[in-house]
Amino acid sequence: MLSRPAFLLALSLCTGEAVCHITRSVNWFPCTQNGTLPIMCGTLTVPLDYVDTTSNATLELQLVKVSAVKQPKKGSILFNPGGPGSPGRDLIVGAQAPSLLVATGGHHDLIGFDPRGTGTTIPFSCYPDEISRSTQPYGIGLYLNSSDTAIGQSWAAKTVFTETCFQNARDVGELIGTGYVARDMMQIVDALGEDGLLRYWGFSYGTVLGATVAAMFPDRMDKVVLDGCVNPHDYYAGLDVEQVTDSDRSYDGFFTGCVAHPEACELAQGSPTPADLKRQFYDLLYSLKYEPYVATINGNATIFDYNALKAAVQNALYSTVTWPILATGLHGLLTKNDTATAAVAALLPNTPAVSIQVKARRRAYTGDFHVKTKNPILFVGSDRDAFTPLVSARNASSGFEGSVVLQHGGYGHTSLGQPSLCTAKAIRAYFVNSTLPAPGTICEPTFGLFSNATVEQEYAPIANFTKRTVGGDDERVLLSAITRLNTRIPHSGHGL
Repeated sequence: MLSRPAFLLALSLCTGEAVCHITRSVNWFPCTQNGTLPIMCGTLTVPLDYVDTTSNATLELQLVKVSAVKQPKKGSILFNPGGPGSPGRDLIVGAQAPSLLVATGGHHDLIGFDPRGTGTTIPFSCYPDEISRSTQPYGIGLYLNSSDTAIGQSWAAKTVFTETCFQNARDVGELIGTGYVARDMMQIVDALGEDGLLRYWGFSYGTVLGATVAAMFPDRMDKVVLDGCVNPHDYYAGLDVEQVTDSDRSYDGFFTGCVAHPEACELAQGSPTPADLKRQFYDLLYSLKYEPYVATINGNATIFDYNALKAAVQNALYSTVTWPILATGLHGLLTKNDTATAAVAALLPNTPAVSIQVKARRRAYTGDFHVKTKNPILFVGSDRDAFTPLVSARNASSGFEGSVVLQHGGYGHTSLGQPSLCTAKAIRAYFVNSTLPAPGTICEPTFGLFSNATVEQEYAPIANFTKRTVGGDDERVLLSAITRLNTRIPHSGHGL
């Protein structure tokens, strides 16, 4: 985190009688990043504080752009990968750009930006340095039923953590809320000099951001896709009970899918039933609570305990691509095979995800989510998503007049967790032609669980996207694109 003096020096500031100049267009220039397609970088100056009318301080947003490959061009689409806490530029830079062009139809420029508090845009940290971070209190990453003392330890540790954040970062925290990012987005829309309307695809927390900007600027919405919906009413109230509505269904699907595909799931050896596998898993989890397993991985001793295994399973539920990896790791733990157990380590998050409500909320969005937008919003909700259930998409949609919920029948998080050609075609048609799916439409996944080999075999001929394939309408290319996005968009590590 920048210290307060350094943070202020990083901002432009107009004082006295000087008139603060806000850039009205994006300053685009060639990026240094390598990519399959040309990438442009850009900067845009926006107000630092939209509420304090006496302040002339400004902030420079960092953007990236990949240009459309088809004519006629139909404007730009902004993206947010979720979090909250994930930088937006990373979603556009690199191998994701060609896939996103295919997924959106190729007629739009793709714009990524780092929201406040992410990347280099007002970096947010509760600690002044890594040494201080390393001394954070024990209990931050504990699962509450990992022991009979875990609830108390976790509560105390997170109380200390929250207070530390407030003391060290409250000046920054007041400036990085969702409402401010929504205003930044509309500044970007204005600076692009197009039609003044927002086109947007947001995932996970990005749906809260999308719902917020739509509620604040309803008459400036064009095509808005909110994919993997968080209930915005609950989010702003600090509630997350609804969020786990379908978690058990997703968890059960892992064992059902494993038994149905024993050739791709090592746990299915010996023809067990799904109930047998669940019982084995719970026995393993319980044993690790009292007797953690020490494995030697890459020459290093690694401890696998209750918390580690639960974290690995939770991470695996974000994408069905990781389910065979989880099965291999669980089989390794059950058979004391350290080589196979390493698969569990690969699923562990780098840092524990902690959600906090910063006390400085005077600039938070306080409006409602009951509006009629200029153009109807497309909500996409998965009925087996462990983190953003279908009911949240329906609850969010209920406040936006004319919006439609597309039910995606897959596991994993967002529509990318278990790709569907039907869902992909519906999203593409919405962006290209403004065509909404009929209310009640249900799209099932194209590939079943534990079928990664099938995906690889099907799309082996499309090893690399070219400008020709990106601009094509081949269904195989579209499904290949969303399958690649499933493996490359960050799914976890920030709470949702």
